[in-house]
Amino acid sequence: MNTYTAAITAYDAASNPYGIYTVAHLNDVRNNKAGSYKMMNNITLPARNAAGALAAGISDYADKGWLPIAHDASPDTNVAINAFTGKFDGGNFSVDNFYINRNAAGDYYAGLFGRTSGAVISNTGITGSASPAVTGSRFVGALAGYIQGGSVTNCYAHVTVRCESNNAYITAFAGGLLGALRGASLSASYSSGNVSGNHLPANATLYIGGLAGALLEGTANIRNCFSTGNINIEASGAIYGGGLAGALLVSIANCYATGNVTFTAQSAQSINLGALGGLIGNVAAYTNCYRNSNAAITSGGQPATLRDASVSTPKTKAEMQTDAFKGNLNGTSGTAWGRDGGKNDGLPYIIGVGVGR
Repeated sequence: MNTYTAAITAYDAASNPYGIYTVAHLNDVRNNKAGSYKMMNNITLPARNAAGALAAGISDYADKGWLPIAHDASPDTNVAINAFTGKFDGGNFSVDNFYINRNAAGDYYAGLFGRTSGAVISNTGITGSASPAVTGSRFVGALAGYIQGGSVTNCYAHVTVRCESNNAYITAFAGGLLGALRGASLSASYSSGNVSGNHLPANATLYIGGLAGALLEGTANIRNCFSTGNINIEASGAIYGGGLAGALLVSIANCYATGNVTFTAQSAQSINLGALGGLIGNVAAYTNCYRNSNAAITSGGQPATLRDASVSTPKTKAEMQTDAFKGNLNGTSGTAWGRDGGKNDGLPYIIGVGVGR
């Protein structure tokens, strides 16, 4: 009888993370939120039926779709209990056929990840054709509901997102990629899907944007990001809506947004809209950021006062669809941005990320 010896490299968070090959592997990430993982191929979520629920390992998958990793994290933004704290490298692959519909009482988070704390997430795409593909009630985004500390790099989302809440949450956040980000870096990332919000409590606040609901205070820096989705808001209460983010309270550079921002409800306590952001921080720095001057920013069918006019440079969409605009984003020494008339509607893209590959 022949004998063979196989050398198996031991798990190491830096050099040999856990390989993710199947939806079952992806679901298993929730069982070790401090681990290090790398996707080894595209992963298509199964059909939403009994067989799909069995394959995904999620009991209510047929009805509600994906269960966010760290969905059980504390809803208190100051307490990171049960958050994902590890590393997740998507390997430049994507999670496809993505779908979540979790907006019942107690469903605080919607996204591939519910909540992260100090995590490092990179090279990950989210795609899905359902409309909306992601529905939640408080922290809602395709990649993650709430990012606290750490970093997000080279990530993208091609899905529609909706915040649909009848619950008495005082504040809700919805964005195409992230619900809210605080004290973390975000770079070389984008979203292309439309985002909508219907947050009903009259005393509540909704932050809603194409890339993120809110980019909040902290040591965060936002670099080389864009959003092309439209924003539609039907909520009451206080509204902050922007083409890139509902609130921009951090330093950002080399970013643009092209989408329309529309408020269609009858009334609200306050309405704050911008082509880039609806709430602009007084101490943050805005460098080389652009808004689409052709975008419709409206409230009740009438043009709205832009809250971000002083921190973003207007460009027509035709001007954005040029190599000169790509050069504006890259500056004198940058190489992050590319452009091809046959990709991304002729708009600049981030080289190597999603549509930029």
